[in-house]
Amino acid sequence: MSTAFTDRNFTYYEFSDGKPAMDGTYSEGPFSSRTVSGTVQPMTGREALAYADGSLNGGLVKVYSNERLNARTRGRHSGGFVVYGGGVYRIVDEIPYQNGVMSHWKYVASLVQGDDVPEPLRGPQDAG
Repeated sequence: MSTAFTDRNFTYYEFSDGKPAMDGTYSEGPFSSRTVSGTVQPMTGREALAYADGSLNGGLVKVYSNERLNARTRGRHSGGFVVYGGGVYRIVDEIPYQNGVMSHWKYVASLVQGDDVPEPLRGPQDAG
């Protein structure tokens, strides 16, 4: 079995597991980043319409990775993040793809807007 994406990388960001506070709010753990073998690609209009939670106006990308990432559907509080084309995207869904030839993980990531962009990923244009 060969490995996909041996010469392609992107930076992946995530919060470590947090914990609920006494008042019922949730506090994220520390923020970290690492280099992951894979690609981030735009989702086509047809793919976005076929995706149950998709919206052409919401901004969706596909993320392919050699390793399992933190997706919102895995029960984590926030999911992981990638930056693509100047936007920050939250990994919202995981689609395992293991075909015996090139095993990899496929994800759907949705554009994060405004105050929902994690503080460490906010650019100078987002301040103030």
